[in-house]
Amino acid sequence: FDFLFASAEYPEWVGDGYNDAFYAIMEYADLNGGATTNISFDSNDNEIEVDTNFIENPLHPCNETDSNWQPGNSAGSTGWLRTTWNVVGGDSFYLTFSIHDEGDCNYDSIAFIDNWTWYATPVTPGTEPID
Repeated sequence: FDFLFASAEYPEWVGDGYNDAFYAIMEYADLNGGATTNISFDSNDNEIEVDTNFIENPLHPCNETDSNWQPGNSAGSTGWLRTTWNVVGGDSFYLTFSIHDEGDCNYDSIAFIDNWTWYATPVTPGTEPID
C-alpha cells in the first residue's frame, strides 16, 4: 500500500517526543510469531512520525507534485511512501492502520492511504519513498 503522513506538529515538535504517529499493524502467523507488529518504518527503523527521516530530509527527497498535498509553512509531510510485506496466498492476516496523538492533543496529523496492490512474486519487506 502507498501512504502519505502529514502533521501540523512539524517542525515545532521535532525531537520533542510529543509526536503523532502512523502505524500499519500486522497480525500474521509468519511475522513475529503472530504478535501484532508495526510494518511501516523509515530507513533508520523509526516509526512514521514528525521525527522520521522521510519528512523534508534532503537524503530522502519525496516528490509531492502529484499528491495534491500542500503542507504550507506550519506543517510537513513525508511525500508518498510504499510499504510492502509478504504473505502466502490463502493465509489469513489482519492489517490495522492507526494514527494517533502521542502525549498531547494540540496538533493534528493525517495519513492518506492509497494503491493497495497484490504482487504475484515475493517483495522486499519495508517502507520506501516513491519516486
